[in-house]
Amino acid sequence: MARLLATLIDVTADRATACRELGRLGADDALPALKRLCRARVEDRVRLEVIRALVAITGETRGFEPGQSATARERAYRAWAEEE
Repeated sequence: MARLLATLIDVTADRATACRELGRLGADDALPALKRLCRARVEDRVRLEVIRALVAITGETRGFEPGQSATARERAYRAWAEEE
């Protein structure tokens, strides 16, 4: 899991895949790093996978719904980013 967490801070790495794997693993230890990515300026595909991982790990949606527009997802990003 340490390798996956290191991937989250490496801008040259495939962070979207790392987020998916952390969510699949239910990696509670990844929550702070995932929440920090909600505040960071990252690609839309990475942000989407961050939210999916957070939902998978915690079971909380914070307003996120699959298939919603990017504008609607922004509320979920802010809700996760404000908590740490």
